[in-house]
Amino acid sequence: MKMNDINPDNRPIEKMFKYGLKSLSNEELLAILINTGTVGKSSLDLSYEIINSVPDFKSLLNLSLQELMSFSGIKKAKACRIEAAFELTRRLMSYVNERTALITPQVSINYIYPLISKKENEHILVIFLNNNCEIITKEEIEGGLNYIPLPTNDIIKKCFKYNARGIILAHNHPSGNPKPSSFDIEATNDLTEKLEMFDFLLFDHLIVGDSEYYSFNENEVYSISFK
Repeated sequence: MKMNDINPDNRPIEKMFKYGLKSLSNEELLAILINTGTVGKSSLDLSYEIINSVPDFKSLLNLSLQELMSFSGIKKAKACRIEAAFELTRRLMSYVNERTALITPQVSINYIYPLISKKENEHILVIFLNNNCEIITKEEIEGGLNYIPLPTNDIIKKCFKYNARGIILAHNHPSGNPKPSSFDIEATNDLTEKLEMFDFLLFDHLIVGDSEYYSFNENEVYSISFK
């Protein structure tokens, strides 16, 4: 269906101006980013195809440029525009004020999840915190598909460098299951002991899955729910 065949009041842009953003479906919002259709398909048709291609709505953010360009009618300019919007969304999701204290697993996961979730390989995120649990800086390390060595000595050196009180450690499980492995438990215990030797703290170690995360501090698996 061509956009011209749709009642003007029901076209995404006109609908947004008349009824507001809340009136638009996810498909209509994406159609605005796509802007124009292709032969035999409107931007709304393309939007439905893209959204229906992912297992759940949040997985939309993980589509790459190449995956977007695999859809007929989505070429480089459209794919870049969509991917730019996705990246802006990821940055907004992970944004915290410099004075935000990462004092609970829920506050921490809101910051961490957009940064390392859905990665094909394991990634470690080390967040260096001051005495008030406020973020000094962060560093990300990429590993293999199912394994990544924990650079304990380097983390300790960086704690001195940044004058940190301690760290929050996070890593993802590409399998989607956040439950810790025996290696995760051993590495966490070893890191905790070595940090304490220099009066640094491991505030928490979070493992990120698809829709759940595990907190070593709480010894609990939680559902991911952004608030």
